[in-house]
Amino acid sequence: MSEHKNVAVAKSPATHRARRIDAIYPPPSPHWVGDGFRVMGYYAQDPDLARKLNPFLLIDYHAPYSYAPMQNKPRGVGPHPHRGFETVTIVFEGSVAHHDSTGAGGVIGPGDVQWMTAASEYWADAHDADMGQLAREEQNRSAPISAA
Repeated sequence: MSEHKNVAVAKSPATHRARRIDAIYPPPSPHWVGDGFRVMGYYAQDPDLARKLNPFLLIDYHAPYSYAPMQNKPRGVGPHPHRGFETVTIVFEGSVAHHDSTGAGGVIGPGDVQWMTAASEYWADAHDADMGQLAREEQNRSAPISAA
């Protein structure tokens, strides 16, 4: 391990060289996606972050949050388009029910990872499968990775 700006940096086994930490970002203010996902989007903090984190297009973190129970419907986000990117959702606590216009769907629970590829447009919706319990998750979207 080497030291850089009082932050320990491990040597990368792939390159056998130390990689420095460019920045440590404090959590941004949360915002709502639909009525069920209180997330923090990291790209708004640094105008150059999209270039630094290429190929990622979006990184949203859903910090631990307890929702008031809903009576008639689960919290979430209704149908919305996906096209030309990969979406990776990691659930740490709680669960997310997901359905798309291809007929696929299911529940993503604690420890689960869902990877969606949207080459051509399809529609998806997602909601809290626990009807208002504690939730914590992360979602990343990246541009398709083409063979070089």
